Amino acid sequence: MRYRLTFYFFLLVSASACIFAQSQAEKRSKSQSWPAAFEAWLSKVTGINPSVYRNVARNRGVTQRPTGTALVRRDLISGVDQTLWQCGNCWSPILLGGEEIAVLKEDGVWVVSLQNKTALQAIKAAGLRELISSIKEQPEWVLVVRGEQTGDCEYTTWRANLRSGALERFGEAETTCLLEFDFRSLIKPDQVRSDFVLATSEDDDPPLHVTKLRSSTSTVESVVVLPSGKGAFDPIWLGDSAIAYIVKP
Repeated sequence: MRYRLTFYFFLLVSASACIFAQSQAEKRSKSQSWPAAFEAWLSKVTGINPSVYRNVARNRGVTQRPTGTALVRRDLISGVDQTLWQCGNCWSPILLGGEEIAVLKEDGVWVVSLQNKTALQAIKAAGLRELISSIKEQPEWVLVVRGEQTGDCEYTTWRANLRSGALERFGEAETTCLLEFDFRSLIKPDQVRSDFVLATSEDDDPPLHVTKLRSSTSTVESVVVLPSGKGAFDPIWLGDSAIAYIVKP
């Protein structure tokens, strides 16, 4: 009887090990396959040209997300910087209809007016990791990545209504269940204007730069570095001659 119990215990442990190994293999498989599927879905939802991802985006590895202390506007003609908001600790700006900028803080989403430079909290929620853009054909909603750290998903996509304060899960689970999120390889619609893509370099104190793409193929034609102080990152277009970005001390 004792040998029989030992045998059954061995089978139980072996089965548990197999299930665990299969689960880990599935996670590794998802981790390796999600970027292409996620980028295709993201292109469809935001309206960004998929060829921009193919020719400009690079998998740079997952690192800690930088945050800054101020949101700054730059006039590209005069080179003059203007502080829009001393946020204390913010990141991931996106443009809202040309008159406002949404940024993330640890307590949720804040909206900053470009006209009077006031900031109001639009979404109160913890765990929001990245603002992506307004959702195509749903301009009242913005796409946001949220850190779950539960179940099979480390990160998931949500949509937020910055007028009503609503926050709800968005996107098919298989496509938008992410095991890791490489913010540095992400290209947002507000970084792209005509054939020009705004980005930051990969080092610790990244200068801002503009990548010019060929119109016909979206391949890289040239790269121009914009003068900036240390710690400037997360640039977005505000128009043909102005950008906004986050700066850290």
